[in-house]
Amino acid sequence: MKMIRFALVSCLALALAACQTTSQVAQVRPDLRPGDTRIALMPLELQLYQLTAGGVREPKAEWTKDAELHVRRAINLIQSEKQLQLVEFDASTLPLDQQ
Repeated sequence: MKMIRFALVSCLALALAACQTTSQVAQVRPDLRPGDTRIALMPLELQLYQLTAGGVREPKAEWTKDAELHVRRAINLIQSEKQLQLVEFDASTLPLDQQ
């Protein structure tokens, strides 16, 4: 009986040890030199929804419009503070296999 109990406890300990999660986060920041740094700005695709009590997502046009305005203002603020060159991304300049 003791052997069975020992085996069960050992298996449980091994199973719980396998559940441990590890996390690795890199804290590398790009070197943003004012005036020299060009950043390709991807087109914004925002859509905000309201989740109803029944679990249905209802698109909210006003929320989406406001969110786009706030994101663009934040981008412009960072651009002016850091003196960055933002370039609109143009997918047509990519090779066909990368579009």
